[in-house]
Amino acid sequence: MLAKQSSVENTFTKTENRIYIALATLIWIYLFLRAVLVPLVHDEAATFFWYVHPGEFLPFLSHWDANNHILNSFLSWLSYKAFGAEEWALRLPNLLFAPLFFFYLYKLSTLLKQPPLRWLLIILLLLSHYFIGFFNLSRGYGMSMALMSGGIWYGIKAMQQPSSRNLITALLFWYLACLANLTLINSMIIISGILLLRVVFSENTSLKDIVGRIASVLFAGIIPLLFLAWYAFALKNKGALYYGLQDGFWEVTLSSITKYLAGSESLVFPVFIAIYFLLMIAGLIRLFISDKWKEHLTQPFFFLSILFLGNILATILLNVLFGVNYPEDRAALFFYPLFVLSLIFISDRIFRPIRRKGAYLLFLPLLWIPLHFMININFTHDLFFWDQRLPERFYEQVRSAHSGKYPPGVQANAMRHFVWQYYTFMDEGKEIKVQYKNHPSFNKADFIIVRPENNPQWRIYYDSLDYDPPSELYLMKRKNALKKDLLKTISDEYTQEGITDREFFTLYKGPVDSLKNESLYIGLNLDIDSPHKPLVLNVVVEVRNAEGQFVQYESLELDWLKTDWTGEEIFTNGMLIPQLPVDSETILVYLWNREKQRYRLNGYQMEMFVLEGK
Repeated sequence: MLAKQSSVENTFTKTENRIYIALATLIWIYLFLRAVLVPLVHDEAATFFWYVHPGEFLPFLSHWDANNHILNSFLSWLSYKAFGAEEWALRLPNLLFAPLFFFYLYKLSTLLKQPPLRWLLIILLLLSHYFIGFFNLSRGYGMSMALMSGGIWYGIKAMQQPSSRNLITALLFWYLACLANLTLINSMIIISGILLLRVVFSENTSLKDIVGRIASVLFAGIIPLLFLAWYAFALKNKGALYYGLQDGFWEVTLSSITKYLAGSESLVFPVFIAIYFLLMIAGLIRLFISDKWKEHLTQPFFFLSILFLGNILATILLNVLFGVNYPEDRAALFFYPLFVLSLIFISDRIFRPIRRKGAYLLFLPLLWIPLHFMININFTHDLFFWDQRLPERFYEQVRSAHSGKYPPGVQANAMRHFVWQYYTFMDEGKEIKVQYKNHPSFNKADFIIVRPENNPQWRIYYDSLDYDPPSELYLMKRKNALKKDLLKTISDEYTQEGITDREFFTLYKGPVDSLKNESLYIGLNLDIDSPHKPLVLNVVVEVRNAEGQFVQYESLELDWLKTDWTGEEIFTNGMLIPQLPVDSETILVYLWNREKQRYRLNGYQMEMFVLEGK
């Protein structure tokens, strides 16, 4: 039987309290400024268009993708409705969770008896761009770490005093953390198991209390877990759990974590972490070969160690048994705080009999993490998503070149298109959607956003206009302007009688004929009216071969361009259609009313151009 233990909190001195409050305040101000100043990254923009803007984020009822960090999508939607689509508004929920993390980090540090280890814990978790930087992004990772810290605190309380209140509170925190970041589901399984065993093996507890506490774990832990597991397997079956690799825990998980923690891919850093891991295991063995090993079972270091080691084991088993990818970088974020907490709490227990301060020198290499933080303080880019950065000034320069009826064509890597779409959404859909499907070979765009070293031929056709050092991206403009040869004009001033909710409406259908191998530009002029905000309507271009099979497919999502379609102004935009395949036979342009909403198409004009240029 396990004895009831009481947690002993070691209060900070007044000076320590002031230092901690000052440090946490400075970090929050830094996060806030970054939330305002750092451009949105691809994953944030995808969250906005897939889940926040349409308000569709509930599991099984929304777009199937692991990008949907459910709690983050919901809270970002609330913030969007209250404050609009500015970067800071979308990131506000995670910013507001940062103080919650600061609070529970403070509470957890009070369980450490040795001040140097207490402050090492604080520094390692507050001064890491890899970890703390997620609190200024509209992703689920930041808020999940705050909720996880609360779940750890109440989990420790429940281990030492397994009341129904402590059990339910701990599991509620973990459930919310999983809703913000589904990669924590293994942690919740481990926590539920630990707490269930703690309840069953409690001493001096009546049968009534045990039954009540088991019920608490069942309803607050096991049943929510079944829902999370159901959803996770549904995602996997749809191929939505694609992040990560199969190459191994060391090669994928550990290496990716140390890469962003230390800012280097050197093998030195994973080796150091492996050494600390072995020392941690040695410390655990030492503690549990003593005569007082039963007393350790309710101590914080044991709870944290089981959580950390259990996650490693679960990750390996899931890969071996079910082929689940090893998590990497952001999906493996939770391993970092669990490692730091376990290492420091075990050290706090082991080092107490040692009076020599030299023992603390073991942790000296870890101070590279806060040093790396100080060196890389910036208000321009995220160190983790640096390659997803797309400066707004690129958009503004293209916008200023928009002199004709239709917007100029833009081509870039797929990782740029969502951020570009966000900029044009904030500009009421004035510019074209980025063409990315034929990247990097397509050269029939007026502008490209690229790293020229990836394709030297770009410099044959394009001149550099601007360079962004953080992302290493160039904005380039075509040396010889493309000529748009008008092929045909299709129009209908009155296309539908009254409001309709029909799923498809054909704008044009015809043979490809001599257009094979040609690149097209389709100019769109639409007079649409709808009460829905947003109107989930696509303009689709399909190209099929003689057998009726797709050989090309392009789509312009009107809900990604603007929200309100109740105005009287004709909406004008365009679509780049890369080189039509040689087996193309028919081309079809139509409206796809994806959610069968009510709208009226008062009229339209479509102009089809052939792009010519050397």
